Amino acid sequence: MIDTGGLPYEIIFVVGKPYMITANIDVADGLTDVAVGKLSHVELSNQNRVMQVWLLFPSGVGVKARGKVPNYANVKGIDTEMVSVNRRSATVPSTEIGRFMLKEIISH
Repeated sequence: MIDTGGLPYEIIFVVGKPYMITANIDVADGLTDVAVGKLSHVELSNQNRVMQVWLLFPSGVGVKARGKVPNYANVKGIDTEMVSVNRRSATVPSTEIGRFMLKEIISH
């Protein structure tokens, strides 16, 4: 069994579904644990691995983060209202795991 530090080992991303950040990224910008955004775009590497996801958050959340990448977003055809969340790796008991600090919000 792999210890992932409380985060899911694998996430299946579905565009249009809400996802919650599970670790503080930028508290002043509102990108805190429990912030929920709707997945709008997924970027893959040449090896077909998810490298970055783009989320739409409520007004006021991620304003600073959006301001850092408008040219990149425009080139990629991504709405400039989206916030990017990059892939992160962590070393957990001698096993490196690439993971996103997100979890899917299940709506019933």
